Amino acid sequence: MHLVKISQNFAYILLFVLLLPSHLFSFDVWDLKRRKQQDGKELGYFFYPLVYTVPGVGSGNGAGGTIINLLGDGSTLNLIRIRGDYEVDAVAATGMPIFTPRLNLSLAYAHGRKGAFSFYGRGPDSSQTPEFTLKFKDSYGYGAELSLNFFQRQLEFYAGYAAAVPKIDLDASDLGANIEDLPSQSSSEQEQSIAIFYKNMLKYFDLQRLVVRRQGILIDRTDDRIDPRNGLRLQYEHWDTVGIGITDTVVDDYSLTAYFPSKSKSSVLVANLFHSGSRVINPLESSVKFDRAACLEGL
Repeated sequence: MHLVKISQNFAYILLFVLLLPSHLFSFDVWDLKRRKQQDGKELGYFFYPLVYTVPGVGSGNGAGGTIINLLGDGSTLNLIRIRGDYEVDAVAATGMPIFTPRLNLSLAYAHGRKGAFSFYGRGPDSSQTPEFTLKFKDSYGYGAELSLNFFQRQLEFYAGYAAAVPKIDLDASDLGANIEDLPSQSSSEQEQSIAIFYKNMLKYFDLQRLVVRRQGILIDRTDDRIDPRNGLRLQYEHWDTVGIGITDTVVDDYSLTAYFPSKSKSSVLVANLFHSGSRVINPLESSVKFDRAACLEGL
């Protein structure tokens, strides 16, 4: 059913392309050539400040830097450090050629010393106050990706792997919005607050590792990979998310983008069609069973 719907959507956008007025837009995907060399050779760099605010969690500042072509033609090295309510150091190197420009390697590493995520209820009547806030300390993440490209990067296959090892700070985490106001609550309200606290704590008690795998193909029939102004770009990605203490899921993303330059070359019309589908392959089963009645009896 999904494939039928996707096929219909792609047919609609192709029909839209054919019906574009030729006196306004110039579009040629078959006899298309790159405007310039796709991999630069000159060394370049820039540095920038970072200021962030996360509602309900905190704020801070930091700095980042990007160096181009330091690790090979077409490569990019990114360095980021932020401080404040979040403390994270990260480095990522992308597009590093291995033996040949057709084969590229990307690597990333991040170390989070402290930080937090707030989780809110869903629905139109949900509260602006988070249900609970999960804080972490000394957590690590890393990733790697290999890509193989042909025809001046017009055809690219890639596969990547990323993992995170979070360390939850249960002492500092706010696992229940009303848990600190128990003395002022009625008996039924106290029961509800305690039940929410235990449910949220057990939900993340087993969270030990997160692994994400990505595979994809990119067909890039445009005049430039970085700054396209004419042509079509088709991309498919398959994501697997698995781990210990989470629900394992699979996601498939489809994207079709068309670039239509005006006859005067002064503007570009961009049309995009995106479809994403996901499914659960292994529901979360915590090794710690939550028994609301037993929790209340023990208090």
